[in-house]
Amino acid sequence: MAIKGVIICKNEDSHLAAADIGWGEGIVVELSDSSDVKIGDTLSGLSRGYMVTPCYNETSQSVLTVTVLSGGLPMDAACEIVSNEFERIAS
Repeated sequence: MAIKGVIICKNEDSHLAAADIGWGEGIVVELSDSSDVKIGDTLSGLSRGYMVTPCYNETSQSVLTVTVLSGGLPMDAACEIVSNEFERIAS
């Protein structure tokens, strides 16, 4: 099942990001070194569970491949996993 998520926090050093998939849940993804994903970008085609998956950045209108590292987690836990040093989008 394809999931749409908004990047809420990101760690440039580890290339990890947390995407808000709704209902207070988030997933953790690993981005490639070359991906140009920013906080606030909407990614479609995400999934739950560990897998490499192509997705579409609706904000920059580009295709990228991410590694999904988690199933649905509480959003705060997903951001904590990404890092203590993340940029957080204003709510």
